[in-house]
Amino acid sequence: MAERGERLVIAGYEIGEEVGRGPLGKVYAARHLKTGQQVIFRGFSRPPEADDEHWQQAIDRFTQELTAAARLNHPNIVKVLDFGEERGLYYVATEYFLARPVRQIIDQDERWPLRRILPLMAQVLRALDYAQEQGLAHGDITPYNLLVLEDGQVKVLNYGLAHVRHKLGSPYLSPEQLTGFPGDRRSDIYGLGAVVYEMLTKQPPFQGRTVEEVCRAIQSQTPPPVPNVRPYFQAILAKMLAKEPEHRYQSGEEVLDDLANERIPEGFAPEVAPPTQVVIPWEETHYQASPSLADYRLDESDLRQIRLRIYEQEQAQRARRAKWRWRLAAAAVFLSGFLFVRDGLRLPQRASQAAVAVLEGSPEVRRTGEEAWHPVRPGVVLKAGERVRTDDQSAALLKLADGARVRLGEDSLLLVRQLAFDPQTGRRPRTLELERGRLLARVRPRTDSPFEVVVRGTAVRVKGTLFGVLAEENKDTLIQTLEGVVEAVSSGQAETVAAGQQVAVPLGQPPLDPETLPAEEQDKLTQLAKSLEGNLLDLLRDAVSLAEEHTVLPLANKIASLADSLRAGKEATEKVLTGATDLAQATTAMRAICMALEGSPEYPRTLTLDTLEELGFDSAGANKILSCFEGNRLESYRSDGRHYEFTARAKDPDHTRLIARDGKIRVETTPFSEGKSP
Repeated sequence: MAERGERLVIAGYEIGEEVGRGPLGKVYAARHLKTGQQVIFRGFSRPPEADDEHWQQAIDRFTQELTAAARLNHPNIVKVLDFGEERGLYYVATEYFLARPVRQIIDQDERWPLRRILPLMAQVLRALDYAQEQGLAHGDITPYNLLVLEDGQVKVLNYGLAHVRHKLGSPYLSPEQLTGFPGDRRSDIYGLGAVVYEMLTKQPPFQGRTVEEVCRAIQSQTPPPVPNVRPYFQAILAKMLAKEPEHRYQSGEEVLDDLANERIPEGFAPEVAPPTQVVIPWEETHYQASPSLADYRLDESDLRQIRLRIYEQEQAQRARRAKWRWRLAAAAVFLSGFLFVRDGLRLPQRASQAAVAVLEGSPEVRRTGEEAWHPVRPGVVLKAGERVRTDDQSAALLKLADGARVRLGEDSLLLVRQLAFDPQTGRRPRTLELERGRLLARVRPRTDSPFEVVVRGTAVRVKGTLFGVLAEENKDTLIQTLEGVVEAVSSGQAETVAAGQQVAVPLGQPPLDPETLPAEEQDKLTQLAKSLEGNLLDLLRDAVSLAEEHTVLPLANKIASLADSLRAGKEATEKVLTGATDLAQATTAMRAICMALEGSPEYPRTLTLDTLEELGFDSAGANKILSCFEGNRLESYRSDGRHYEFTARAKDPDHTRLIARDGKIRVETTPFSEGKSP
């Protein structure tokens, strides 16, 4: 996140103009700097007075619900492309399109006839059913969250974000939600009924001068009949707004069936009163909502107010970097020397799976044995046997465990075929299969760690550093080299493609003679190649990987963590250097355990803390790893089968606590105190 002139850049997105406001605050148009993808961007920040525990619970819920929402893929649901946190700002990026909220349609006194409202209802009801099948309810269906495109298509907005605003006082809130129930599909059907009621009458179904009056009306009153609509629709609307969820429609399909047949639901004929309800008068103390970002009034967020804080943080960081640059360099040299002379920790004596991490972009992945595609976001790890694809508007940046970077172009499909690591030989045969589209890769040539891209039976074997492959339907495969040399192998014949050359390979035929790469194509590939350039920390990590094949410590992570430790001054610097060996060994050991976990078919639910017997290490290997920790054991381990977390203490003077969670290792900043339990 950085300032660039007058531009505000957050998490790789350049924030543009404000495009709207609603109950969740202001939203902005934004553009991803790497992919150029246009998105809608909103953000939330923590106020200084927020309670730590309550805030963490709210953020955990934010992450969990948006993770679920990102899996939704439906034409009537706004797609969540990316979300995360950067320097205390929690952001959400969704697909970009131009549309009007139903709130605007109502406020402009634009009276829609029932024949225009019915298609809107049908689209929303199908979206609600789809989302419920994926295990997710909306919980906040309002005129703000229903968007109408120019062609009449409807989009449901803010799935996974219902908890980020206070809803008390909303006339679209169902009676059961007033008691703290988060809501299900029936609650969403109720909300849609309230929206449709207001579209027809220009008045919400329940009104009051205060929040308490509105809540009591929702619990105990029946809204006035809608004038000038046929009896069947009047009855359907009454059933959608029934007080008790069990008396309501149980699915959108049921509503659509009654609408299609113009059928009056049983017990809801206009001349028959709805079932008598026993209603407890609502009091404010009845509402016991779980922690949400709304508790911090974040619906008033304005990214322009964050601009000053970002600027101040950047200025402070520049000053710290200038002051401690030489100390950081000394720490890097010390740790690098240590790594080059010591024996590296080895993985379990069996082949483990390396991984591919998504660095940028929002591709979709189809896992082994599955038919459905799932959206992924930066930080997600792909494994052998999985396919990844991009749409026609966005690319993706991938990185292999050894530092190789791959840019998958727009409208491309890639199979991660093989990423095995053999601890006996140190070989890492890596094979990717490009099924369509464009691929650009930057790799480091290794004789003992072959890298190849397969496309339509042609293997592109790497002898150089930067090359591209283009696979288009009914056209020859095109292999292009920008740096170094690659070898195209097809039908038993090989052709060397040097830097500045390209070669065409007809399907099932030997490669043709290489030709000079056209200047315009070379310029295009050169521009794309900029996304494959890593920063200094990436280069350090890759250098360690090349120099010591069996070492699983990512040196850059340790060096990055030193920057925070060096802020305290010279004494802190000397302290870090004194305990650097012990801390580096502990971090290496933590990384070895992470690699073993990632190589397992599934994460074990329990792990023996002083033997690691569930991970397949032999006795000597386990002892060598555990000897890096205080007490020669892990401190804790937990897993639900999908995620894992374990902790250990280093043998440095500070007894530093290390925490590994889903492959990421961090250093706990709270110092250890003698006599206190860890």
